[in-house]
Amino acid sequence: MNGSGQIDGQGSIWWKICKALSFKSCINLKLSGIHHINSAKGHISINNCNQVRIQNLTITAPEDSPNTDGIDISESKDIVVQNCTIATGKRCTNILHIQIYIYIYIYIYIYIYLYDEKLRMFILIGDDCIALNKGASNINITAINCGPGHGISVGSLGKGGGYATVENVYVGNCSFYGTTNGLRIKTWQDGYGFIRNVTYHQIRLQNTKYPIIIDQNYRDYVQVMHIF
Repeated sequence: MNGSGQIDGQGSIWWKICKALSFKSCINLKLSGIHHINSAKGHISINNCNQVRIQNLTITAPEDSPNTDGIDISESKDIVVQNCTIATGKRCTNILHIQIYIYIYIYIYIYIYLYDEKLRMFILIGDDCIALNKGASNINITAINCGPGHGISVGSLGKGGGYATVENVYVGNCSFYGTTNGLRIKTWQDGYGFIRNVTYHQIRLQNTKYPIIIDQNYRDYVQVMHIF
């Protein structure tokens, strides 16, 4: 798939429904040159694919879009992602603004969770620029401009006590601007498996709240709220 056109997922209508563009069981897949905006949920999903090259894409989502990953990769190997610009969430500004935003965010979230079921889905703002999920291996990610959004993530892995692995990952020459996270690894505490041979090289971060985060007690926000 190659071209200079645009795919508009008209995401605000469908945010709770599906991913805009999914590829399953593909071999020798190439994606290049497309501008992908306003996804319904995640923008691009790569599942059970081999030998995939993704390059020169521009992916954008509005600041208030929920759970809109840029590129999701799972159960796939020999994947190259390069020269892409991905913006999938609300931009971080400075520490004071971040702290104020967090307090307001928590207050609104608790109110919505307790009193307005219809609005709960809107509390998850943006998501990962790139997410490497269960079964991703031999992944090469280079020259990515990420931001705003949640950074480049391995996981989440092991939800529901499941077995999950990610291995042989290289992330290099990538820039993060105004992201919540930079480089993130997230696993559920009841899962098992492994993450190994992951390399980060020549990473640039600006106005990133959590430059490096390894979270081995990851939880969905909705599940965390059940504690209250």
